[in-house]
Amino acid sequence: MAWPWRRRPTLDRHGSLGARPLRNPLLEWTRDEEGMVLLRLPRKESWWVRVLARLFYVPKGKTFSLDEPGSFVWELCDGRMPIRTIIQRFAEQFQLTRKEAEVSTLQYFRLLAQKGFVGLAVDQEPAGGDKRKGP
Repeated sequence: MAWPWRRRPTLDRHGSLGARPLRNPLLEWTRDEEGMVLLRLPRKESWWVRVLARLFYVPKGKTFSLDEPGSFVWELCDGRMPIRTIIQRFAEQFQLTRKEAEVSTLQYFRLLAQKGFVGLAVDQEPAGGDKRKGP
């Protein structure tokens, strides 16, 4: 659990491009007839939601539909591939320059992270921050 007063670690450009995006395991996802990804976020169960569900119609979850570029990026969020590789593949797939692909992909990941759909796995640096061996 993240404490509200604890600052989240910040990443520089190099660190963010080396991070590996992971899909939220609570999300269920499928493909529609056109091959686009559909994300389904189940509702949170609590006593007051159960009471409201008895009184009113409360959907079992919320569904989000991703477009073609979003579906392409979502498929690559497996936790093994770093963001820099995803950007490269995105640029190749949609005939974009490296800079265009980087800007749009990083903005898309920021949106996915804000909604809680993905998290980032970041490799830790060695203690002391010195990558050299020896004295």
